[in-house]
Amino acid sequence: MADSDPDSAGSEAALRAAGARKAFGDQGLAALLQAVALGNEDSMTLLDRVLGETAGDAIEELQGELADQVALAVAEEARSVQSALDVPALADDAAAPLRVRLAELRRLT
Repeated sequence: MADSDPDSAGSEAALRAAGARKAFGDQGLAALLQAVALGNEDSMTLLDRVLGETAGDAIEELQGELADQVALAVAEEARSVQSALDVPALADDAAAPLRVRLAELRRLT
């Protein structure tokens, strides 16, 4: 059976990838992969039609990278808010929104 042959599956995947690059271009395909990694259902449907199941590893890798980037951004924002709260002369009414923001950021981590 051709479906169980690894070489056949690999060549089909390569053909699909080449067709996707031709249809979308490298940037378009990257944008489609990113949309899928972010959870866009319509993009997932399109990607499944274009690449089939071969994009699973790339999607998981992108999701991991996005999660890492978000964690870094949240940590940086939390440090910034905390440093503003560490100012001794900060009035209580000015500190209240910063405390709320810091609590929100901590909830994300």
